[in-house]
Amino acid sequence: MGDRYLVFIRDLGQSPMAPPSPPEGYRSTLWRPSWRRLVPPGDPEPSLYAWWLMHQLRGFRNRSYAALTVYSGADVVHRSLVFPASFVFPFMRPDDLQIGLVSTAPSHRRRGLAMFAVRDVVHRLERPGRRFWYLTEESNEESVRTASAAGFIVTGTAFKYHRLGVRRLGSFELLPESIGHDR
Repeated sequence: MGDRYLVFIRDLGQSPMAPPSPPEGYRSTLWRPSWRRLVPPGDPEPSLYAWWLMHQLRGFRNRSYAALTVYSGADVVHRSLVFPASFVFPFMRPDDLQIGLVSTAPSHRRRGLAMFAVRDVVHRLERPGRRFWYLTEESNEESVRTASAAGFIVTGTAFKYHRLGVRRLGSFELLPESIGHDR
């Protein structure tokens, strides 16, 4: 078995997301990968290079891999990654997106940046037929509050299974008793 996660969804039946405004003193950009832009400006997080490679090798089921980055001046203070369906999220439909690896610098927490970023991603990338997913460990109370405040609803639970004993090669599987949404 692996780690247990709550699975949230923003489904088709919900009204379009209104454009959110960043908290005062912050600005956001939606970065998209290219051969010349491997990672978002100012964000050299090593794992981002692996996701860029997966995007370039067409390991995702759509071309919407992105990062919503929030800046305070020139400093990156928040990042939310946008993952298209892949082997990691087998329950997702081809056009679905999952918002994950949501991270805010400790000195900028409790200012609404995560909720703003999640809402901004949905607003920028929503379109007819697309669902948005958000997974978080059950014990991560801040993340649970962020997903709920951003208009996501709990749809069930999932476990992350590790392949070949390697955590990074794992995939998330919804438990059979999960509510689901026409997977």
